[in-house]
Amino acid sequence: MPKKLLPILLSVCLFLSACQISSEDEISALQAQIEYLQSELDEMRNAEPTAPTEESPAPSKEPSPTPTPDPTPTPSPDDPPDREVISGVLFNDDMIMVGQNNPSEMYLYSQTPFKWNDTDTVIEMYVHAMKYPDENLLGIDDSQPWSILVRQGETVYPLISQEVVYLGELKYNIWIDSNWGNPSLQEELNILVFWMTGSGTVIYEYTYDELEQGFIKEQIYHSSGSSSIFSPGWSKGSFPYVFDLD
Repeated sequence: MPKKLLPILLSVCLFLSACQISSEDEISALQAQIEYLQSELDEMRNAEPTAPTEESPAPSKEPSPTPTPDPTPTPSPDDPPDREVISGVLFNDDMIMVGQNNPSEMYLYSQTPFKWNDTDTVIEMYVHAMKYPDENLLGIDDSQPWSILVRQGETVYPLISQEVVYLGELKYNIWIDSNWGNPSLQEELNILVFWMTGSGTVIYEYTYDELEQGFIKEQIYHSSGSSSIFSPGWSKGSFPYVFDLD
């Protein structure tokens, strides 16, 4: 029986009972029918689901949204800094010595003297490698430490300090932005260092900064290849590579 008809039927029964009842038996039968209809109505009401109230909303079945990952990568502790300041320090022999128990001296592979702000300046590049009995030949193996210093008197700026280069070598280039004859302006010194290795090439730029009183080091190029095919003056298939020191 439809739920909506029960209250109507119950009202009709009550109305008829008031109009047509003439005996106690009829009254008893009508009361029994009313109680039966009332019990069915109560059961139907109890079976109806309770609508959620504002205080306790029904739980949503929709899945919770997935958090969006941060697009900014977390730098690794092993990653080199994007910007580094290299200050001047007093020169000491430990800068060109390699090893702990029995340190050996690095060889001065090349040096370039020049004038910078009317001051005698020299850039020196050292390598720790095997020296041939000839005393004029230097053999470069598959890996060895290198150092590059900018020297003004006893003050040096260690651009590279005993860094190991694998299957390759270092080169550098120097240029100075002139003050065009104006002594009140400082000449800007710029140095490029090329790391040419078996896994590619990295170029660092070192620019002297008056405010920092040191060189600002920045990486300006890093090759995307995983293995170099050709590098002038270097062959991965022949070790050691020989430099003529004359």
